[in-house]
Amino acid sequence: MAQKVDISQIQGPDDPTGCYTLKYCCATNKFSWSDDKEPWFYQGSNYGFAFGGFPSVNAMIDKFCFADETIGNCVGCLAVNAPRADRKAAGITSGVFGYTAGGISDETAIEKWPFVSVGNSTCIGSLAIGAPGGAPAGHATENDGFTSSGAYIDAIQKFPFASDDNATCVGGLSIAWFYAGGNSSTTDGYSVAGYNPGDPSVFPLSNSIQKFPFASATTSTCVGVGGSSGSFTGAGISSATDGYHYGQGCIFKWPFASDTPTTCFGPVGLSKNFRAGASATEYGYGFGGNPASTNIYRFSYASDTGVTCVATLPSNSAAFVMGTHY
Repeated sequence: MAQKVDISQIQGPDDPTGCYTLKYCCATNKFSWSDDKEPWFYQGSNYGFAFGGFPSVNAMIDKFCFADETIGNCVGCLAVNAPRADRKAAGITSGVFGYTAGGISDETAIEKWPFVSVGNSTCIGSLAIGAPGGAPAGHATENDGFTSSGAYIDAIQKFPFASDDNATCVGGLSIAWFYAGGNSSTTDGYSVAGYNPGDPSVFPLSNSIQKFPFASATTSTCVGVGGSSGSFTGAGISSATDGYHYGQGCIFKWPFASDTPTTCFGPVGLSKNFRAGASATEYGYGFGGNPASTNIYRFSYASDTGVTCVATLPSNSAAFVMGTHY
């Protein structure tokens, strides 16, 4: 039998600005509020974005559609990043805005542009420390953007999406490298298979997987080794359950739940390093790279059977291109 409830006698939720559903538990004979907020996912379901590049010092922001995979179109330009767009900065997504941070010659600018209306980027803050050779990896949670390392520095830096503030240094990688792929699970950031110029005792290309927790972001730990000698300096692409590094010789994959072991698959299309990537809900996309190309390649998270060329970019045909998704 239906029971009428006077909700004015029930204490309201802690956040009066949110949307909630009132639920009743028969076992405890109590009411509670359930947050109706949609869960946050790192992956995008609408568009991939490519921006920057070398050798043309390309400052264009290009967009391509995940649904129909049509030829991309130019939708805006980088602002502060334009003079240093020839060296890869970090590409980051908040789900509402696209961000780029860092770059060559100790660049510290953090820029953003809106995904829905698009347009040119604006400078909204600065990293705490710049890297002489640029090329940090980018990571994201629901509330914050992160960069990790960059040439000759090991810093993990964090900035909030809500307030457009400067970044703060919150930890460090156990290896200082650049051109690494950046991956994000719901709880951890991964910096993968970068170029290490600072240790002459080892071959400068490393295929290790460095992991740090978003919550504390202290020093990273090496949780695995993946890929082949041709898989370095590639694109970091993340599904809901796995990380992917789209390199020159193969795409290697590891599960976020256990971090090891890795698997390697291909073919990868044109053999390239310095790729950028975009993470959709069902597919990973790779583009740009060296030697220059406008091809956009796609692979399925479900099958791990190699890539298909599905579209082309209008302007970002260069190496060191950056990428993100919405």
